[in-house]
Amino acid sequence: MTALRAAMRPAIQGVGRSGFSVGLGLQPAAVWSKAATSSVLDVTGMLYSDAAGTVPVTAVEQFVGQAPDASGRGNHWTQSTGPARPAYSARVNVLTDTEGLLASYAVFGSVALAGSSIDGADNALQLGSAADAFAYKSASFVVGTQVSFSATVQMGDLSEPAVGSNSGTGDLCLVLTGDLIGPSPSLQNGNSYRVRATRSASVSANFGVIQYAAQTGKLFKITKYQAEIGSASRYQKVITPSNYDTSGFSKYLRLDQADDVLNTPAFFDPSKPFVWCFATQKAAASIDLISTGATTASHALLTFALDKIRVVFVNSAGVATLADSVASYATGMYIVTMIYTGAQLIGRINGVQVISVAVTGTAASVLRSLSTSRPSFASSSKIYGIHVLADVSLLPHEIQVLERDLANKAQVTL
Repeated sequence: MTALRAAMRPAIQGVGRSGFSVGLGLQPAAVWSKAATSSVLDVTGMLYSDAAGTVPVTAVEQFVGQAPDASGRGNHWTQSTGPARPAYSARVNVLTDTEGLLASYAVFGSVALAGSSIDGADNALQLGSAADAFAYKSASFVVGTQVSFSATVQMGDLSEPAVGSNSGTGDLCLVLTGDLIGPSPSLQNGNSYRVRATRSASVSANFGVIQYAAQTGKLFKITKYQAEIGSASRYQKVITPSNYDTSGFSKYLRLDQADDVLNTPAFFDPSKPFVWCFATQKAAASIDLISTGATTASHALLTFALDKIRVVFVNSAGVATLADSVASYATGMYIVTMIYTGAQLIGRINGVQVISVAVTGTAASVLRSLSTSRPSFASSSKIYGIHVLADVSLLPHEIQVLERDLANKAQVTL
């Protein structure tokens, strides 16, 4: 066993989800400085709308032409083609006008604007009669993506709402991607309740509430609609696609799954040890961190695909080493890491090793781009940050520092 592999073995075997007892005082910049060269994309730092880095991004939903290299090596992430630039965003809630007037909802039956709102919302809707009624909003998700819907409900008698799963039970039903669902329990906030449900998206994409004639017919108010990828999270008020609450929400770059890509200069040779790490939200598309050389037969690839992490290493002779994780990963937030020690490829998800494979031969290529690998998908992909360190051997706690930095930015618990 080489000294390098011996040094890496604790990183491979001894790091768990709570393995941050060592090196908490170490800052990411100190880890970057150990590498011969590096490139770090920090979404929380300065961003520019042009590739030359002269026009700052000043608001969410503006497009990014340059994300400067936060490691100070000048290996910036750029895109000179306007339509291929990702957007700077903090949006979680895909619905719009979430506390809007009646006209912003699709409604049927006895649905009215409430005389007074609830839980600090601008507006609320009121339902309650002996006839069928509904109020919903629409949003598009790729079929199979895990999505959540949540809303704030206040019953006229201030009781806990009984959310039924069919037309004959409870006070009301939630509509999640067009299907009825009855979440339980409700989460109380004073005299109002936050009701939440999660499921895989179906063909229909309606989110809202329905009250059937066979239910109790009780009067209730509802507001603060939220539909999002993954589990239900803190409510985000959205007025328009570019006017929404950003306070306390993680910032990210949104790639459109069509042609968006950020490129770095050709700045290192992955035939030497390296560490790649990025934070992403897993949805129904893959994200690639890929090196591209003079030919497609010389590269390294880290991809977070629909159900697994994959690491690929192709040497200069075109001989590939490929490994997939066995576990399947649900929609959610993840920190994905690839380590090449000179002899092994190691893949990690949220601080836990899921791949270790011996490598044959050496590669001869350079890191070039971050891109999406499934352009046929309509949903977007999110990147919260990237660390790329080249020609470096890191200790276990130094790898943890990089992962923890990205976890903090993406609000991921390791």
